Amino acid sequence: MELDNLSIPRKVQHWANKHPDDEALVFVSKDGPRTALTCADVFNKSKVFGLHLLQLGVSPGSVVVNLLDDSPEAFLVFFGTQFAGCKSMKLIIGPGDDEFLIHLLNTTNCQTIVISSDPENATTKILSKLIHRMSGNKVNSTAIPSLKFVVDSKDIDVNQVGFICQEEVSDSRSVNIEDTMDNGGVLMVSSGTTGPSKIIELSRQGLQESMHKIFKCVMDQYPNSNMFNMRKLFWFLGIPQWYLCTGNRSVHIDNRFPIQEDDLPKFVFDTIINESCECAKLDPMTCSKFNYFLQSDHKLRNKWPLKVVWTGGKPLTQSIKEVIGTVCHTFHNMYGSSEMNLLTMKKIEKDTEFEDFNSGSFFYDIKMKIIDENLKEVTNGASGHLTFQRSPYFFVGYVGNEELTKQSFSEDGYFFSKDYGRVKPNGELIIQGRTEDIVSRDGNIYHASQIESLVRKAPGVYQVTVINVTVNQKEDLCACIVPRVGVSVSEQDVRDFCENEFGKDPQLKEGCPGYYLTLKKFPTNINGKVVRRTLRSNAERSINLHLY
Repeated sequence: MELDNLSIPRKVQHWANKHPDDEALVFVSKDGPRTALTCADVFNKSKVFGLHLLQLGVSPGSVVVNLLDDSPEAFLVFFGTQFAGCKSMKLIIGPGDDEFLIHLLNTTNCQTIVISSDPENATTKILSKLIHRMSGNKVNSTAIPSLKFVVDSKDIDVNQVGFICQEEVSDSRSVNIEDTMDNGGVLMVSSGTTGPSKIIELSRQGLQESMHKIFKCVMDQYPNSNMFNMRKLFWFLGIPQWYLCTGNRSVHIDNRFPIQEDDLPKFVFDTIINESCECAKLDPMTCSKFNYFLQSDHKLRNKWPLKVVWTGGKPLTQSIKEVIGTVCHTFHNMYGSSEMNLLTMKKIEKDTEFEDFNSGSFFYDIKMKIIDENLKEVTNGASGHLTFQRSPYFFVGYVGNEELTKQSFSEDGYFFSKDYGRVKPNGELIIQGRTEDIVSRDGNIYHASQIESLVRKAPGVYQVTVINVTVNQKEDLCACIVPRVGVSVSEQDVRDFCENEFGKDPQLKEGCPGYYLTLKKFPTNINGKVVRRTLRSNAERSINLHLY
């Protein structure tokens, strides 16, 4: 059976038939219980949820918005929505996001939402003001006219996994879920790094096949390994594709029990040991902290099971090689976007030649053009704006915005990725940053990555983001620095290093930053990408306080 051609519900059914009693999904937390769902649990509970949606009268093809924190129930909603042939959209909403939530629900003509039964839950509080509950699961809403149903989760009770189904269903409304299992879909909300958030409908073929291409390289080497997934369900990489592709256990954080940010790396570290995870989806900073833990206590190395790490979402630098051989044997850096799915991957091992921002080779045959500001194709390995010819793995479109979907492609069908980079002679892609990451100093224009690459060479520097700041009504560059874990970095030392190094490069001589700021971490969005607007505001405030 070719699993990569099966829909998500068919994959769930396959593993339930093959090894029903094996753990499929595990949810862990610092202050809550460990909850495990077997392959049979995932299939049976998801199917029941999907049937309930259809019996309520939820239309196949309609949007079901999942407003639960990542938890067993949240994942069952994701799978159950696919069983019902509906489109799932997972959202993270906080206090004050009322208008944003209303906009998203109206844009998608949302018919059904799933919320926590906890009256203190932030999203539940928002919705309690917007909906009028009628009988059973039926509601109406002046603010959200398309909304017809609300399903409450039992997530407030850690001893139960399920949903509050109040509607009395008659036999005359029985449905055959076999008719809908292959017709589900997924919507995702973009990170907003390139402007207002957009609602993206993912390609069904991309969902079914792309992760098989990624995991294929390790399935034979580690056939029975467990995966720890640090990513959240609202993002493509948060979907438990390891379980869907291999049938092996996928371990996730139960976000009903929040963990302090400073405590998270150690908790994840301990979980990987306790759950014997040989594979993991992690961010580079977490790997750097793991490296520090393992080097600080050599006894931990005997217990450490991790072999392979996947990451994506932002370009990597050469510093990632420091974790190879200690944190893992192999590091896979993936490049793509919600619109384009996953395009490339770079496999990095101890002896791999690796330069900053190398995102590797393409998974499949896809045409690419690198263009300049005038939309002319560049040649000879020059850097420029990356565009990619549309493929079956690409997104269906931006929901509720056909015009934006049309504008995102050139006349000859190439998608404007808004990424900036070049191609090496061996075909590997170098992603240098976003096209809007342009900075200037004294009238000279640079791409931020050009400046960051030099600053990053300063001793003790781990991460760098270069931004423009306005100080005393004059614009200058500020290098914001995150030191290596366990290392103290002097801003003056970095300044001295940069003034010396930039002076040696005639193209960058005038681009040496005028300000340096050491931070514990950068402000990031929910996808882990640096929010430059916030960073600039924080940097200007800090510099002005220091000056005055």
